[in-house]
Amino acid sequence: NLEFFLRTDIDHSTSTWTPIGSTSETCFDGTFHGDGHYLSGLDHSLFNHLCGDVFNLGVSGKFTDAGIAEQGSGYLENCWMSTTSTAAKTAKPVFGNPSRTSAQTETRGPIQIVNCYYAEEDNATNKYTNHAANSTYGTAVRKPAKAFYNGEVAYDLNGFYLFKRYSDHQSTPVATKNPYVEERFADGDYRYAGGTIPESTDERMRTEAVGEGDDAVTTIYYDPIWPDDYIYFGQALTYGHVDGMAHQDLPSHINKSGNHILTTSDGNRVYRAPAYYGSRQMQVAHFNPYAVFAQTEKGQPDMVIHQGMTAIDFTGYNDISRGYREGLQGNDFYPPLLDDDGLSGFRNVDLTQNLLAYAPQQTTNAATHDVLDLYFNDLVCEELGDDESTDADESLYRRIASVPAADEHLVKGHVVFQKNSRYVADRDHYLVDRQDFNSPIPYTFAADYRMWYQRTPDNYVDEKSGWEAVSLPFSAELVTTPDKGEITHFYNGSTTGHEYWLREFKGGSVAANDNKTYVAAFAKPEAGTGRKDYTNTFLWDYYYSHDSSLDKNTDEYQKTYYRDEHVYSNYGFSAAGTPYIVGFPGSRYYEFDLSGQFVPQNTHLDNIAALDPQTVIFASAMGSAIGISDEELQPVTAGGYRFMPSYSNTELAKAGDGYVLAADGGSFDKNAAGVVSAAFRPYFVKNAGTRGDVEHIVFGNASTTDMLQGGKPSMNGVKGTLNIYAKKGTIVVESSLSYTTDVRIVTPAGITVSQFPVPAGETVVVEADLPGVYVAHSLDGQYVSKVAIRNTNK
Repeated sequence: NLEFFLRTDIDHSTSTWTPIGSTSETCFDGTFHGDGHYLSGLDHSLFNHLCGDVFNLGVSGKFTDAGIAEQGSGYLENCWMSTTSTAAKTAKPVFGNPSRTSAQTETRGPIQIVNCYYAEEDNATNKYTNHAANSTYGTAVRKPAKAFYNGEVAYDLNGFYLFKRYSDHQSTPVATKNPYVEERFADGDYRYAGGTIPESTDERMRTEAVGEGDDAVTTIYYDPIWPDDYIYFGQALTYGHVDGMAHQDLPSHINKSGNHILTTSDGNRVYRAPAYYGSRQMQVAHFNPYAVFAQTEKGQPDMVIHQGMTAIDFTGYNDISRGYREGLQGNDFYPPLLDDDGLSGFRNVDLTQNLLAYAPQQTTNAATHDVLDLYFNDLVCEELGDDESTDADESLYRRIASVPAADEHLVKGHVVFQKNSRYVADRDHYLVDRQDFNSPIPYTFAADYRMWYQRTPDNYVDEKSGWEAVSLPFSAELVTTPDKGEITHFYNGSTTGHEYWLREFKGGSVAANDNKTYVAAFAKPEAGTGRKDYTNTFLWDYYYSHDSSLDKNTDEYQKTYYRDEHVYSNYGFSAAGTPYIVGFPGSRYYEFDLSGQFVPQNTHLDNIAALDPQTVIFASAMGSAIGISDEELQPVTAGGYRFMPSYSNTELAKAGDGYVLAADGGSFDKNAAGVVSAAFRPYFVKNAGTRGDVEHIVFGNASTTDMLQGGKPSMNGVKGTLNIYAKKGTIVVESSLSYTTDVRIVTPAGITVSQFPVPAGETVVVEADLPGVYVAHSLDGQYVSKVAIRNTNK
């Protein structure tokens, strides 16, 4: 009848361990309370012969026999063991040979192993045997080392807590299968276990009086505290990322102050919640009240912890069960998975900056609600309005300030609040570029908030090169820039008034003369039914409105277009989850340039400055809905290939798995092993069964039709041209065409003086050696000019 309480962890690695009850005549028949502590450094089983009870104990060392008991009729509950030995094992892992007799089975039941675990990798050599015959007495559960390290086993070991959690939520009372906790505190002897007589009333004590007056009889009872007295195991899950609190590598004794579990940053209680790792498939994460989430252990990149986590749900939306369940349900232990009494802190160490945290209603879990509310401070997406330094109509540009690179680290994720049966974001969600995003639970922005994303282009369009790829989890109601304001894209049927190009994949075929090249057809998006009110008059205000509506090149289209506001009644908004290629204009498009290279030289007002390179900002409409990412991320399949939308950094593990956009934006090239397609950038995959060994996917002529209308986007049908003139002994050829053309200079007698290419949007100067009249013409016959050289002096 002796009971032993382990008060600390004990390291026995300095000497050989002799198992207790080492002969067949002796047996440990007491009760051993581990209280969440563990014994390390053993080279043999703790007990050779066990006929008593062991609760809440861990054992580690280097041994090939069982960790806790070799044989006997004893009983183990909530125990674990781990060995570093790789030699052949001689026993089963936790209890080597449980052997209750029929008489003992009648009085105590047949099961001898309940909720016990051992560490062993699936691919380990010389595994422990765990035959089905042993299930008569119960079996230990095999878990990988990661489950011991990340809090999973520590959580599951609290079997007394889990059963009461389950039973307390049943409509009818459930009898306690093993009233260990209740019996432990019932007679009050636990008060003296520390070796002193207590001098204060224990908060567990309650009294019941029966009868009245002198006949009254008062009885004292001791009831365990919920949940504190039911939890014996904890584990500090800091992974080396918290100064002053070391990570506990194994399930450990729960940290308490007095009778109560600590909920501060020193607390090591293990909570559990549904978590998602790049998809809508629900998994789980374990954490402390001060929750720390990290990809890997600090300084140990091979020790994977929460790697790839994209969302965590503190509301239990997709949880295993709407009711509480007992034991193992499939792969899930004691559902529901959500078990969070309240966070005291939250930290995203190095997970995606687009981590989604679903927060409970304040009325159901105020602590967690408030912690998440304070932690996630998304950057504000605010359209710039009027102020004293701007023109009165400047707010009509719909400009948004870009986020400096130095400030992007401030974004640690995005919080979504549960409001009854709805999920609502009550702040802007700034989607950080090249960081994973996946929404497993749909949500809606409150009326004044939205999602937004920015990109500084890597390339600028030049006919068939300079393209980028984009796919976003929202429809872009607004595409804008910090200085030039809103820009719109060409769509089917549109010919004027747009400042960038958007293209959808429509199929294609292998090139007729090159079986390594696939020519893809990209087309403008279909006209939509949405209304786009376009109020941006920046080009008029900045370039055209000074002195005259003509610039020095006498372009006239701007006076009839960019001075006024417009309504597009059939604008084709970009769609969520859809892969596109997108082209942004560079310096060859003059005042439409977003690269910061265009220097205004032909304006009537001579002091107009060049603009900085523009960041392109995509923003959803206010109050937009964000769907389930996995459902909307559907590839466009045509012509034997799939154009894959993506919100994540996708590693194409094998060479030839797919095609990623080349650095010059001119083609999608077959990937080498390990190539990563960055988040929000679509890529190509060849369908199974598609023949050929295509190396490059290029863009067909139809993909760039708008660009072929001239050096600038077409306005009122104006096309580019060749401007040919004489200047100080030279012949100057200026091109505003969108393609390279060859030019020949000849004398009136037909003698060729020079022949040269003129690249799109560039100027070529050729020296003239003799005075006279020359004829310059493009070889395609489209442009012919006579020029007179009067003086060859420079």
